[in-house]
Amino acid sequence: LRDAKYFLNSAYIDEFERIYLVNSDPLGKTINIQNQIDNTWKFSIITLFRLYKIAIETSRQFNKKYNLKLLEPLLKITEDSGYMNSKAVEIWYLLIKFHTGAYSSDTFYSLKEALVQNAGIFDPIEGFILHVSLLGFCYDMNILPGRGFHKEEFEIIKSMLKNDLLIQGNTIYSEWFMYAFISAIRAGDVKFAEKFIADHKHMIPQKEKNNVINHAMAELELERKNFTEALKHLALPRYNNVGEKLRANHMYVKLYFETGMTEQF
Repeated sequence: LRDAKYFLNSAYIDEFERIYLVNSDPLGKTINIQNQIDNTWKFSIITLFRLYKIAIETSRQFNKKYNLKLLEPLLKITEDSGYMNSKAVEIWYLLIKFHTGAYSSDTFYSLKEALVQNAGIFDPIEGFILHVSLLGFCYDMNILPGRGFHKEEFEIIKSMLKNDLLIQGNTIYSEWFMYAFISAIRAGDVKFAEKFIADHKHMIPQKEKNNVINHAMAELELERKNFTEALKHLALPRYNNVGEKLRANHMYVKLYFETGMTEQF
């Protein structure tokens, strides 16, 4: 890991080393604290960017007010400091720029490339937060005509799977299972979708497994244009929540349209 915790721990080690060296060098002539300063700055920058990101999202969702006036100076310090030689600092910097005015495809691709190539430097919580920010942009693009980001969305999901960000212990929750599966379908990788079901179906919570697997199989058959088989799978679930019902209704509308079942549509 090379995230905020790493730089904080490194700064502590630098401090312990400095105190130890004082014993043999009371005047501190050979002691250099630049490394400790740099590690402390990197920890501080990453931690503050993470907090500012949460504050920005909370402000938009719940109309809360936070004092963000020091964010611009922090961005400038980061740009001028040379601390973006740390990939963690660079990625969090790009994410803040992404959420504060540079919400564009160019910033998205820069952030996505940096994150996917360096996902392993973050602990799972940090990695999850960063990936979800990119998925949010894909969602926004996918609902705009002619701006499909299904391939990009699928690549992000694959990165999350590769780094165990969607699995907790031996469990993958139903919504993330379906999100990963449908991302593969939308990106046109049916073989990956089939293998994903085989590899992960035993990880779905037991009370949700029947519904989730039948929904996934219905999506597969819909993609293969086996509409009758898809309808058979949709007839089996006993719905546990509104999300499942909406997902089923979405498939039913497409199936009725494709089969010309006007009354049912």
